Amino acid sequence: MPIWISVPGCGKNQFLNFNKYIIGDRYFHSTANKEEVVGNFNSSIRNKLLYNVNEMRNAHEIMERLTELITEQQVSSTKKFQE
Repeated sequence: MPIWISVPGCGKNQFLNFNKYIIGDRYFHSTANKEEVVGNFNSSIRNKLLYNVNEMRNAHEIMERLTELITEQQVSSTKKFQE
């Protein structure tokens, strides 16, 4: 899992957007909402090769769940309003 940390405005998202055009929207997602990744309803992580959690604050609070998402071969996800 690459992590880029830098001052705001230096262009971190430009690199990710370039990769999005290579792999396509189907396999890329970007969000500033950490609940989309580690919350109860996290269906946005399904079938993604590249996932950007932009401007994540207090990452230490969710690090255990992130570690699971990164290292497990199969990860469960839950759609909202679905069984």
